[in-house]
Amino acid sequence: MNPTSHRAVAIAAVECLADLEPRNGSTKNRLMISGQDFALPSNKAILAAADANTDGKPPECDGETYSNYDFSNEVRFIDINGQGDGENDALDDPHHNEFWEVCDKCEKEGFGSSFAAYNHFIDIGKGKGKYDDYDGYSYHNGSGHLGEYEDLYDAVPYFTDDIGKRLLNKLGVAFTKSKKTDEALAWYFGDSNVEYPGSRWYCNCSPALWHYSYPSQEMDSKYDELEQRFPWGHYGNNSDNEGGCVPWSVFMPVDNLGRYWYETFLMSRKVWDLGPVLHAVQDACVPHHAAGHMGNYHAKYEKWLEERLHDRTGGNTSWSKLESLRTQAKELYQSFNHILDKPKSLTYPQDLMNEKPNLSWSVDQIITWAAFNAYYEYVYTYNCFKSLKNIAEFRTETAQKLFVLSLALSMLILRKAQIEAIPVPRERKVEAINLEPINMSGKGAHHFMICITQGSMNGMVGGSIETGVFRDKWGYVPHNYYFVDVSEYEIDAAYMLLSIKKEYSDTLTVKNLKVKYKTKDGIWHDYYNEKNPEDIVLDSKFQKTIPRTIQKKDNFPIALGADYPYELKDRIYIDKVRVCLQPGEDKDAGSSGGLTLRVNCKYSRTDYDLFPGGMAHGKETHDVAFLLFGKAKPRDLVSMELINKRDNAVHIVGFRTQFLDGYSNVLLPGPEHTGDFWLDPGREESLVIAQNNDFQPLYEFTRVADPVADPVTVPGTDPVVTKPDTRS
Repeated sequence: MNPTSHRAVAIAAVECLADLEPRNGSTKNRLMISGQDFALPSNKAILAAADANTDGKPPECDGETYSNYDFSNEVRFIDINGQGDGENDALDDPHHNEFWEVCDKCEKEGFGSSFAAYNHFIDIGKGKGKYDDYDGYSYHNGSGHLGEYEDLYDAVPYFTDDIGKRLLNKLGVAFTKSKKTDEALAWYFGDSNVEYPGSRWYCNCSPALWHYSYPSQEMDSKYDELEQRFPWGHYGNNSDNEGGCVPWSVFMPVDNLGRYWYETFLMSRKVWDLGPVLHAVQDACVPHHAAGHMGNYHAKYEKWLEERLHDRTGGNTSWSKLESLRTQAKELYQSFNHILDKPKSLTYPQDLMNEKPNLSWSVDQIITWAAFNAYYEYVYTYNCFKSLKNIAEFRTETAQKLFVLSLALSMLILRKAQIEAIPVPRERKVEAINLEPINMSGKGAHHFMICITQGSMNGMVGGSIETGVFRDKWGYVPHNYYFVDVSEYEIDAAYMLLSIKKEYSDTLTVKNLKVKYKTKDGIWHDYYNEKNPEDIVLDSKFQKTIPRTIQKKDNFPIALGADYPYELKDRIYIDKVRVCLQPGEDKDAGSSGGLTLRVNCKYSRTDYDLFPGGMAHGKETHDVAFLLFGKAKPRDLVSMELINKRDNAVHIVGFRTQFLDGYSNVLLPGPEHTGDFWLDPGREESLVIAQNNDFQPLYEFTRVADPVADPVTVPGTDPVVTKPDTRS
């Protein structure tokens, strides 16, 4: 989608979800996520700006920049200019210009378009990917070179006037008429290398390639994966560089982009960090993004779509404002708004029909499933855009269907954030990080930053928060310690992992490092405190993990599905209660309100009104989840009561409960009724949770020195690298 289209869908998603929120006596619609009202005009504008600028300059709203992250600087290409002598490749440092050399150039855009756009595809047509479940854009190693039907000359008018003129002046009319769009772009960048983290002369200039990398178990590290993804070539053209340069590179899929920024939001709680997540799911609903094609009337389709999604006159004729389409999106969203099981993986085309997103799905799964839908339309409705005679062939009905899907899934992402962005307990909320004492050597000494991630074994995978660069104007720091205030974020000590990252390409050595962190309860904890700490050397590997010293007092839980070995016994916190209830056939069972579930804990009590809008009696099973008042440990649970506050009896056929963590993983089975029963007016049905409050969590993990060879998969989570002591 174009930026204007993204902005329109983001605003519509907030307004539609706010319409469905309980008013609680207020006359204004509110959408509270992590204590912030996204329905406020200011927050809505920030979210829309971030959504619209995910492949451009930092998002702005009312003239103010709300993020220091420059999306337009996410990916850089090196334009190779030196020809070499047959023995040497003549590559040189693109960040330095030498008078006596033909210098290579480092560029972040071509023809006015940011190279970040290369990460906004997910190639469903190629089939299962080499580096991800489905890979991103690639010309030769993906679908880009297959099924090309649009001449570059036909695409030029749908670029901006300036870019179109530059294309024609640079390549010539004859060239643009003889080359297909993807083919022409591959030819033009046929002697450009992708500057990836770990490559020669890298200096923190392609951050997206690092951020959006989620290496498989077959890869030793991100560095190995990136080296394979982006093979380098030399001066020449596309045919001279077979196997190397941009045409043979495999870029990151758009679901990785969405996953990274969603994980970052869970730590930062910044409104703008959700913008790229919405951008990803909306791009996945565009047929060309799911098919892995820059061309095939891609630009023309998005221009046509923009004119229908956004009414420039300020009226209500745009699709994003049509109440009929908004109603369809709300109904579709309601079919997703449940907490059910999630699949271990998704495969096209089987899971297009067999699976349906819900709140338990990870963000990358939601985006992938959206792309399944868009790719289906690309093939079976649009016939791969083989022969586009006029814009009527864009088929309004199909385009509206995909717009409704993008709107409903954007609402699902916001709802998921609403549930999962919960406050961290004060005894685990990190307020500050202290590094002391620290000695550094190397030309780039003191030019470094600390990166914070959550739940990844090596501390370098997933959403991250990066501190500012530690340096002064002379390049020296007058103190032997560094203090980082992170109180504005929601960082959980139980999940926190740290790494150190250098700013420049010069080797940097860190010696005698000690790290502490302070939690909100005012207590300082050791993170890394060894008598003889090993040196951390940052050479071609510009970022490395700071080891974590395991101590008994740091016996915190790690989210199920994370691959860091921590013990969970008696440290699990329950955040939500899930209820599956099937009312009977009685005619009064559909009456609204009056059926309450009470959860009693040692220190708190939660009452939840089940189905205030009424229960549809019969065979339908209702599935809801609600937050527990005050986080509880399993041993704090006492009992449950199902209370009928109505004037008539209720017939219930099936009743089951589960206890969930903050990531919607099932921790414990709750009380259930296997047979049907009647609940009389005013009656309280007692539901025993556990005998003598003595039971173990569903899964219990023990720390190990090294990952085991045969990881155990917990249902509803990703594989973990520890063996359970017990399973109950």
